[in-house]
Amino acid sequence: RNVYNRTGLFSKLDEARDSSAIWISAPPGSGKTTLISSYLHEKSCAYIWYHVDENDLDVATFFWYMRLAARELKPSEYQQLPAYTSAYQGGLGAFALRYFEKRYAMLPPDFVIFIDDVHLAEDNDSLNVTLMQAITTLPTYGSMVIMSRNPLPAELCRLRVNESLQVLDWVDLQLTQEEMR
Repeated sequence: RNVYNRTGLFSKLDEARDSSAIWISAPPGSGKTTLISSYLHEKSCAYIWYHVDENDLDVATFFWYMRLAARELKPSEYQQLPAYTSAYQGGLGAFALRYFEKRYAMLPPDFVIFIDDVHLAEDNDSLNVTLMQAITTLPTYGSMVIMSRNPLPAELCRLRVNESLQVLDWVDLQLTQEEMR
């Protein structure tokens, strides 16, 4: 309620969605979640909002809850998504690639996947491998927004260099003089 629609940032988000993904990094309380919530309200697009927590240090938990989110959107199809088991530990990248290809095929055009509070599990190499595959397999009709208190990890910098990922940071989120007026 009573949220100021940051139309300038909405435009930046729209432009950044031309890339596969957007990394939003800023300190706590800077308005990351409020920005995205108001953006969703304004745009009315299909989305999945995934909130990372400490349990996601185990990548199997991440895939389990992503699978449950699929059940909400496509109850008849979600069982087609593979479950991550210990048998895949040596091939996480290959599993994530297959998983996200199937996952994205279930989503309607112009979908967005929001992954919030990534900083809670960001030091986890498995999550970084999973995010890399999630971003690189995104179809042109979908996008991903990742929110964290921390800057983009080095493991994902290649995505920024090849323009698959855009970054909005604390400087971008600060109110402008015009917005304050």
